[in-house]
Amino acid sequence: DPRILVGLGRHDGPVDVLVEWRNRAAEVWPGLSARSYHALTPGQGTPKTTFCPDNLSSLCRQH
Repeated sequence: DPRILVGLGRHDGPVDVLVEWRNRAAEVWPGLSARSYHALTPGQGTPKTTFCPDNLSSLCRQH
């Protein structure tokens, strides 16, 4: 079963999902609805070059 289930607690609004694939490419899917299943396929998200919160940017990996 290749699914990854992510618990959001009581949060029920839209969420932004960031995925770092095995090949180290990173993509983001913004505004996904909570309490739903979403199929995230490599190459279908928005490519992301930095995947770290702004307040930790000095510690982030750059691709």
